Amino acid sequence: MTDTRETVETAYGVDGWGPRRPVDAGLLTRGGGDRFVLALGGSLRWLVCGLAMISCGPRAAVTSGDDASGSDTGAVADLGGPTSLAPRRLVTADWLDGRLSVLDYEGFVTQGQSRDEALLAEIDLSAYAPGPLELAVTPDGRRAVVTAGPGFFQGGVGALIGAGEVPGGGAVLVVDLLTGEVLAELATPEPPMGVVITQDGDTAYTANYGDEDAPGQTVTQIDLVTLEVVGSVLVGARPEQLALMGELLAVNAASDGTVVVLDTTANPPIVLGAALTSSDPSYPLWMEEFPDQVLMTDSQGPGGVSLVDLTTPAMPASLTQLEVEGIPYAIDRVEDALEVVVLATRFTSVDLHRLTVGAFELVSSGPPVSVAVGGFPLGVHVADNKAVFAVPGDALVVVVDLEDGQTSVHPWPSEPGPTFVAEAPAIDP
Repeated sequence: MTDTRETVETAYGVDGWGPRRPVDAGLLTRGGGDRFVLALGGSLRWLVCGLAMISCGPRAAVTSGDDASGSDTGAVADLGGPTSLAPRRLVTADWLDGRLSVLDYEGFVTQGQSRDEALLAEIDLSAYAPGPLELAVTPDGRRAVVTAGPGFFQGGVGALIGAGEVPGGGAVLVVDLLTGEVLAELATPEPPMGVVITQDGDTAYTANYGDEDAPGQTVTQIDLVTLEVVGSVLVGARPEQLALMGELLAVNAASDGTVVVLDTTANPPIVLGAALTSSDPSYPLWMEEFPDQVLMTDSQGPGGVSLVDLTTPAMPASLTQLEVEGIPYAIDRVEDALEVVVLATRFTSVDLHRLTVGAFELVSSGPPVSVAVGGFPLGVHVADNKAVFAVPGDALVVVVDLEDGQTSVHPWPSEPGPTFVAEAPAIDP
């Protein structure tokens, strides 16, 4: 999403981006000074087992409630032994509050527990201004790749969610979700926003949207084994989000109006081609049943979801667009169904649309579910027939049951609130 849409210009005006500020790529590591707070709520079994693991691995400073010494690991025997090293978790990026919240997924999403009841841990990232904006979790559930940056919340969109004066800058952080340790801080040519991880967990790619001083135009490849930046490639103005399908990578160049396709067999990847979809393409999505097409939400010009033909990846072509009211942005698949969920904000409410996908075909599945929350969700996660998304603005995390449309809204102790959610799978001992 660019910060130049008419609604924002009318209400707030849009400043120029200013000169580009170069940022050198590099690698910084941080030691045990990073704070990892284990919460009193949530799974005591996971807490005890996590502490046992920390005692024999790289350490971060650990506190549990009022007792900084943590729990007695001998309690594992009293619990009958752990069934897993960590349960299935929901991780939220609590942006300007500078932390990740780690919650018991089943308790929070399925059972409807509050944040306090489901909270397993908080990971302090306040040293990395402006804060964790988005994240992706490695397939083994042990690490999160976190982008710290302002995204498009420095201008009018930030004012609409009450973000205030948002600093620029940012970095990519690799975080151990079990210990809370920041394993690496990596610089990208411009501040990063979206991030994806390959299925083998060895590589991450970031879309570097930039900030007011350094308008983004690159995608960066990161080696998650060596924790080093491999390199970056120019993709166009203001890249935001990415999607992977086999050896192909798709990214939006929001200010250019294009979806850009890259070949990841090169290191860093190389651009194969680009296709115009709208004046503001926002979020790509692939479905493995249809590797020759990619979906792209278009926030405006007009707003909707485009279907892009990738039969010849070097010559992508935008075939059609299904118009969606509001400002469409976040998208995710409805598990094994040939269906996707799309969130469209109206700033005082968010509409959840369901679209049926076929081979070069896209149709609406029915009227949207309207949720009376104000803000701009950057992402949505769908699993177990439930859609979960963070709402920066009203400081909420929302769970929508896709079977009956019932909605549960969970307040968050931060302003303007969390910006992103991701699932971390359970880890077996």
